[in-house]
Amino acid sequence: MKTTLIIILLIGGVFTISLCGTGSDVTISEVAWAGSADDPTAEWIELHNTTTAVIDLSGWRLISSDGAPEIALTGKIPPHEYRVLHRSDAGPERSDDRITYSGALRDGGESLYLLNSAGVEADSANSQGGAWPAGKAGDVPCTMERIDQSGPDRPENWATAQDLADDGLFYGTPGARNSVSYTPPQGTFTFDPNPAHPGEPVLFSGQASLDTRIKVASYAWDFGDDSIGRGQTFSHTYVQTGSYSVLLTLRDDRGGVANVVKDVRVIVNALPRIDFSVRSEVGKRILQSLDPILFSDESYDPDGEVVSWMWSFGDGATSTQPSPSHTYIGCGTYIVGLDVTDNNEEHSYQTRSLRIESIAPVAAYTFSPRQPNVGSPVILDASGSFDRDGSITSYAWDIDNDGSVDHSSTLPSASFSFPRGGTHSVALQVTDDCGVISLPYVKQLVVNYPPKAAFQVSNFYPKQAEIVRFIDQSHDDDGTIASWKWDFGDGTSSTEESPQHAYGGTGAYLVALTVTDEDGSQATVSSQITVANIPPTAHITANGQEGKTEVKTGEAVMFDGSHSHDDKNPPREGKIVSYHWDLDGDGTFEKETSSPTVAHSYADNGSYKVRLQVTDDSGATALSNQVTIVVHNQPPSASFTFSPSGPSDADEVSFTDDSTDADGTILSWQWSFGDGALSTAKNPHHVFADDGTYEIALIVTDNDGATSAACARTITVVNAI
Repeated sequence: MKTTLIIILLIGGVFTISLCGTGSDVTISEVAWAGSADDPTAEWIELHNTTTAVIDLSGWRLISSDGAPEIALTGKIPPHEYRVLHRSDAGPERSDDRITYSGALRDGGESLYLLNSAGVEADSANSQGGAWPAGKAGDVPCTMERIDQSGPDRPENWATAQDLADDGLFYGTPGARNSVSYTPPQGTFTFDPNPAHPGEPVLFSGQASLDTRIKVASYAWDFGDDSIGRGQTFSHTYVQTGSYSVLLTLRDDRGGVANVVKDVRVIVNALPRIDFSVRSEVGKRILQSLDPILFSDESYDPDGEVVSWMWSFGDGATSTQPSPSHTYIGCGTYIVGLDVTDNNEEHSYQTRSLRIESIAPVAAYTFSPRQPNVGSPVILDASGSFDRDGSITSYAWDIDNDGSVDHSSTLPSASFSFPRGGTHSVALQVTDDCGVISLPYVKQLVVNYPPKAAFQVSNFYPKQAEIVRFIDQSHDDDGTIASWKWDFGDGTSSTEESPQHAYGGTGAYLVALTVTDEDGSQATVSSQITVANIPPTAHITANGQEGKTEVKTGEAVMFDGSHSHDDKNPPREGKIVSYHWDLDGDGTFEKETSSPTVAHSYADNGSYKVRLQVTDDSGATALSNQVTIVVHNQPPSASFTFSPSGPSDADEVSFTDDSTDADGTILSWQWSFGDGALSTAKNPHHVFADDGTYEIALIVTDNDGATSAACARTITVVNAI
């Protein structure tokens, strides 16, 4: 049942319209009369808003045929949404978010009625009474779901839920579309040609709009001339002119039916005679991209008039003007079609192939550096080239402008170097995506000649520390020399035009001169300089003195050659690596050291001439000054012993010489025994005639005639018994 309640209040020119829910705008969508697996009292009833408007449930009620439950409704249901009413034995609860009720639904069945705010029945469930038409109790209960929300409350419009709830305790869809919901089919159809002509086949094609779970069972056609057909598409030919009502009947696999009726006109009419012409609006003989092209309709209708035009230009653009203007972007062959319709809706169609030529691309390039040098890379950048109606696909470079391509690429940039200086004409041609080649774009590049480096040297074979003058002889044929860079080969350099340099070391040095002109081009030339070694300087002192030094035999003399040098006067690189010593003046260097000092003592007296020879790291030698060492003899030292140590006047006493001579030998002895007796023997014997104390003295003389100091000792002689 569907009821609409409209209340209009008109007071003083102001009126208010209050629109309540109508008829089946709200339906009883689902009934969980068996509860859930864990709680048979977990019953609920679902309402559904079938409209596109919000429904206010204030004043609505849901009642049962046995008096319970009886539920006063509140809140609102948004468009196409659901509202679930929950059983709660704790008592009813009503809010905008939740409605609960008390009272059980009988498993054996009862009738439910939904009353709107006016008390009019809006919907029902199981109104026929008796057992519930769907749903079931058991281990996992199933709800009773309405199949067609807009359908009546009949047993065949209710079904047992098929989807298991998320918690697995029942089958049902609270607050969501029913698992068994069903939408009847809807359909339409097309036919061609329109209008039709006697004896001409007309193709009818049906289309169905269905629930995703439903399938079309059949298409049945009634062509209005006592002819029928079956199938989604069907060809039918009318024999006579007239207007025919064609009926398409769609049936789905659930028994749903949809009927679609359209009128088909069958007429006899002469087709319009179609023709058109094409020309460039800018007067060109060739149809070209970006030029406006005029399409002129030349059609006519023998028995009427042409009333509409449909142009398709082959590039996706269309027009309904009789003679439109159209501009193509890009070359190609386009199929132009014109469909004209006369006043009897007869169509004629014509196509024509149209070739549109491309506009030639434009070549342009820049290069860097602006003043390239011979042999240096030059970057040619053609990214400034363009094609107004397409894109550039290749770049062809003629580096020497001789008419032949030297380099071709799909990239806009290229790098070249020029082996010679002067003016070079470089041509560029680009090709677009239609194969059209541009005119040559020619630029002149002035390539800088490199300078020529040259220099003179005052002496190619100088000695260490000798000043060498380097004179620049470079020149630049097309400019000037802007800078000089000298590399003298010894780790030093100069930026002077003609510098001077002295080498501290010896050997061969490669001198290089690099000159740069005002455009940055460079040239380098090199030559070898051979530097000769300056011998070292030798100098010696003895005990810090030059000339003569007097010492005794055995006394050490410190010879010092540390004032020898190989890096001064004039300053230069070099060092002394060995010292050779002639310590006795015989011309032979008896001792070699790497140290500049040596200590030496002389065993014999005499006069010795000492010299030092030094050798530097280049093998050069030098002889030092001569120093004289005067060695003086050392006198001997007298000493003796005697035995027995306490002799009597009857004993013979033996005297033993223990004298020494550090720098020679003892040649004579002079003994005095203290009793007037003397001896020159080395080891004399003597008998003292009387007891008493005697002083024994010994003086010795060495081979150089030096005498010792007297060595005196006292001996006591006792009286023999």
